[in-house]
Amino acid sequence: MTTTIFKKNKKLACIASDSRVTLVDKESNLPIRWFDDQEFLKTLTIDDVMYGFAGCNAMFKIFLAHYTCKEDSEILLDTLVELAHKNQVQFFIIRYDGQLKLFAYSPPNPSTTENSEIFRVSTDPVIDKSTYAIGSGKFSKEFKRNQTNPSAQVPIRKIISANQLGLRKAGMLDLARNLTSGDITLDDSRQAYLACFNKGGDLFTGGEVRMTQNATREMIQKQVAILERMDQQAKAVGAVCASPVNAGLEIKQLASIGQYAISPEKGKLSVNHSALFKDMQEALNASI
Repeated sequence: MTTTIFKKNKKLACIASDSRVTLVDKESNLPIRWFDDQEFLKTLTIDDVMYGFAGCNAMFKIFLAHYTCKEDSEILLDTLVELAHKNQVQFFIIRYDGQLKLFAYSPPNPSTTENSEIFRVSTDPVIDKSTYAIGSGKFSKEFKRNQTNPSAQVPIRKIISANQLGLRKAGMLDLARNLTSGDITLDDSRQAYLACFNKGGDLFTGGEVRMTQNATREMIQKQVAILERMDQQAKAVGAVCASPVNAGLEIKQLASIGQYAISPEKGKLSVNHSALFKDMQEALNASI
């Protein structure tokens, strides 16, 4: 459910994201409900380090709930990747402290013979790019048209505008506006997704554009509570709060910038025996 963009102009860096929340059917990966939350933040600056998120909401919630300090943040993120690997959950987090790193896991796709797994941790190469995005919206036409814009907000705004045009053309604008209290059929969901996609948008991106902001401990706790509420909403209807990302396209993009998708550290991390890992596993079990 997102487009999250890192942008660096000379010495100034920022991360921007949208505010859409999407409840996704576990079998089809299609959205059954979506809404735009005014308080939800997908990007935060904690202890002078920027973080941006995409994927399964529960993973960002677990990261924030277990965050203690900057010095331990990469160990925490490595543990989160191993947790996702064990449970076959897709997520992406970018971390910027003067260097941009990608922490991510995406499970293999059993319907393809091509490599579709992603496993990225702290020891993998930094991403030396002035623009880098995560989330479903990065593969939209509007993102591709506007990714060189000096503002990180512009591509997201263009995607949201394209969604509105697509839904209006398909006669689905009123349907989309009334989804806060009920679900739609998978056929209508597929039609809405294609209506946005064909206009250059991304149904999983919407709401308002938010820039990363300094987070106090109180703000972090509030975000954890917001994410917990969303997870329980999704769980109640047999869905998951997430935005599926096409891992095959993600792998190709990583290769195009000289990056690999699967870390040589895969299978070597010992974090899955830690007390932290066990606590995180319990939190994930309660979330999805």
